[in-house]
Amino acid sequence: MRIFCIILLICVGTNTIASDVLYKKSTDRLQKTIFSISTSKDTTLSLWLTLDNTEKVPIKLSEESIRRRKKVDAVHFLINKHDSTFSQQVIDSLKNRGAEIRHVLYWFDAVTVNLPVSKLSALESLSFVKEIDIVQKYKSQHKFQATELGKLKTIQQKALSLPYGFSQLQNTYIKADKLHTAGLSGRGVRIAMFDTGFNTAHHAFDSANIVSTYNFIDNIVDVTQDDCTGSLSQASHGTRTFGIIGGYVPDTLIGVAYNAEFLLAKTEISCGGVEIYQEEDNWIAAAQWADILGADIISSSLGYITFQDSAGYTFEDLDGDIPRITQAADFAASKNILVVNSAGNERGNTWNHIITPADGDSVIAVGATNPDSSLASFSSPGPTADGRIKPDIVTLGTSVVTAYYTGGFTANASGTSFSAPLVAGGAALALEHDSTLTADELRELIKRSGDRFDNPNNDFGYGLFDAVKTADIIHFITPNKFTVPDNNSHQFLIETGGRSDIVPVISILDTIPGVSFFDNQDGTALIEITQTAGSKPIQNIRLTADVGYFADTTEFIILFQNLLSSSLIVGPNPCSDFTNIYFYDPENFESLVIYSISGEKIWEAFNNYSIDADRVRIEARWNCDNQSGAVVADGVYLIVVTSGGKQFHQNVLKIE
Repeated sequence: MRIFCIILLICVGTNTIASDVLYKKSTDRLQKTIFSISTSKDTTLSLWLTLDNTEKVPIKLSEESIRRRKKVDAVHFLINKHDSTFSQQVIDSLKNRGAEIRHVLYWFDAVTVNLPVSKLSALESLSFVKEIDIVQKYKSQHKFQATELGKLKTIQQKALSLPYGFSQLQNTYIKADKLHTAGLSGRGVRIAMFDTGFNTAHHAFDSANIVSTYNFIDNIVDVTQDDCTGSLSQASHGTRTFGIIGGYVPDTLIGVAYNAEFLLAKTEISCGGVEIYQEEDNWIAAAQWADILGADIISSSLGYITFQDSAGYTFEDLDGDIPRITQAADFAASKNILVVNSAGNERGNTWNHIITPADGDSVIAVGATNPDSSLASFSSPGPTADGRIKPDIVTLGTSVVTAYYTGGFTANASGTSFSAPLVAGGAALALEHDSTLTADELRELIKRSGDRFDNPNNDFGYGLFDAVKTADIIHFITPNKFTVPDNNSHQFLIETGGRSDIVPVISILDTIPGVSFFDNQDGTALIEITQTAGSKPIQNIRLTADVGYFADTTEFIILFQNLLSSSLIVGPNPCSDFTNIYFYDPENFESLVIYSISGEKIWEAFNNYSIDADRVRIEARWNCDNQSGAVVADGVYLIVVTSGGKQFHQNVLKIE
């Protein structure tokens, strides 16, 4: 029968190959690909070979990798069957049959190769070859937004711990500035970045600690090489993501974790700002490399959905288990690596879901917000195919300042690609503070830092990322609201927690009639509240817990229950820095807007409001600023809440 089939092909012509007869170890996907290829062209395919694991040897882990794994497994260092690679004899056998080795993917008992179709039968004859599949090639026309700007105009900024310059917004947005003040900068934390390539000669990286680089497209060390025709733009995307974490140019750009150690992996081709060529095996090989070299964190601003062949992923595949790249992310997580990946920019287009590997249950998928904390229009929504909440967290993804590949800077980088490095950098600060943190613990801290942790959804995930809460140096455990039911004295215990070994000094910063305070000097304090004749329905006090190098200042709100009478309560009023807004009809709540006395819209609550634990009121805070973050002038402002088709009004006086 085999001879007859070959003769038939010769007689009929060279349009198809009877793959179901010739290639017994090939997957249906590969057979369909081969069937569509003209045999007159000895086409070379990129193939995924699954091998048996009888001839494997242990991989050699770096001291940094063993140290990271040891935090979880002090005896065996998490070493299992996935930490052995194929012997040189196996690799040589593949080469001798015409295979050009792309990557050895020992996590999957696989090797990827480039091979002419005419030599496929010889490869199948090897007894240790179990299955042959196609290496899927992803092609996208999605454009990442960012253009180089001319010389940036000098901006005025308050006195801060570092000369952030134009990167002040993103550092303060995630509260990295507070951790920088505490002396944290990412030192000793190793971050692997997977991207399109990097202009490492950019002066933003003059002080960057680049430990190692590798180009997984060309299998060379150089990650600056450009694969674009007529355009030296391939390093554009990677340079921007790297600048967000590792850039350091005083008064212009300060990266979130600028003193971290970096592993730079080039895993895809992008020309003219468009992702044009990605292959999963590059990402997987980079993850293995990062593991061996001791990466603590992988920051990946990449994603895969549909492929050049007809067998791309469907949404039903994004269940955290099916995509190979997601499996690889889970493998990395199992080796105690925190994997942070962009959620994708697919909202509103034909896909309209997250991308892989963001679907992984061990992956922190990061969505994007605007500077006013509203959701970016492009940020991919969840859930996963199996119904899990995604993204996990969101942060700034528009108007991000970073290095531009030509040597200048951009102030308008836009995409979840630029949200992910902010979270990865913030996580590095947390890990620097407490090097015992495991990847699992970091993932949980990142989620818990979100302002929607108690009420997540598939747009914002668990909410806005907070680097301070993720570091968990010191924090107040007690809920920040005290409800006083009557005019009798009531005592409340204040408790603190965190990852500092120093017992905090707890102090009260405000003197209010009817409030007394005592620090127990054991991480707790006692506060006694008595309603007086001058008490207002809402009063605010501030407490600070200081461990020497870092202090958590928290506002506690006192609600005198018997003085509350309106559906809309605002206080303090007058205000100088902030005022709290409470509305007692959450079921019908529609919007909260603040206007100037002339009728100009000043501020609107998007996602920066919450519903209290008992779901009886809406809570929001206005920091006496406009939507751009600038402090408003002194004067009277009108708070308008729309609920159930009705409007509720309250004036508030802003004074210095």
